[in-house]
Amino acid sequence: MVDGRLGVMPQFVGAVHDDTTVRELLLATSPADVRDAAARLAAAERSAADAATPHTGMRLAEAWAHWGDVGGYDAEVLWDACTVSALRAPLRDSATRLVRRLSGGEQKRLVLEVLLRGDADVLLLDEPDNYLDVPGKRWLETQLRDTAKTVRHRSPMRSRADSGRRTQSSSGTTRPRRASDRGSRP
Repeated sequence: MVDGRLGVMPQFVGAVHDDTTVRELLLATSPADVRDAAARLAAAERSAADAATPHTGMRLAEAWAHWGDVGGYDAEVLWDACTVSALRAPLRDSATRLVRRLSGGEQKRLVLEVLLRGDADVLLLDEPDNYLDVPGKRWLETQLRDTAKTVRHRSPMRSRADSGRRTQSSSGTTRPRRASDRGSRP
């Protein structure tokens, strides 16, 4: 059982070669209620564009309100910060970009940025250092060491991520260092 919100990154982030956009990738990392609200909003926008009636206008207004209620606007603020950090471009300039045009490292870094900055308390990361270059791996090690989140990952990257205030077990679980851990290394 997981206490709190769960964020998951599958192994093959970094190998997206279809017509997925950056916005769609960001939505895929979002909680189900945000994903559902985005789908509802997109459907309402299509309906309003096809037939501008009071009914479709009201449906669109309700979908926008629901988007805000579930944290959609907050998600967009987070995504903007993450696209600036990972892609060096704001969300407005990168949302419709095809993910396949990003390097594997950019894809991976973008998803990691969202998960590490987001409100999930527990992260499950499958080989989070795949596709990252050396500076990217160092960035990830620092992030894993400094995060207050509980992180479980499967990765050969364990040499430096277990130093500092984080403890990492051989299974890849990262948790805050406890007082009883002082003076010992896992």
